Amino acid sequence: MTMQPKYREFLLDEDVRRWFENLKAKSVLTATVALRNLGHYCELTETTPSEILSKARASEKDFRYEFTD
Repeated sequence: MTMQPKYREFLLDEDVRRWFENLKAKSVLTATVALRNLGHYCELTETTPSEILSKARASEKDFRYEFTD
């Protein structure tokens, strides 16, 4: 049995994959940790990366306050 990344399905999203690949170009470890953090955040808030981007694009200021609460 091989270990599979828990949040691998996030990489099917083009925006997430591009973000991950940009991070990975500098550090594989940083990219992997960031993907896990994104996945954990999505679990806690019961959201998806696409929903996060939509909220952030709609109102950056409101999103920032919601994110830090």
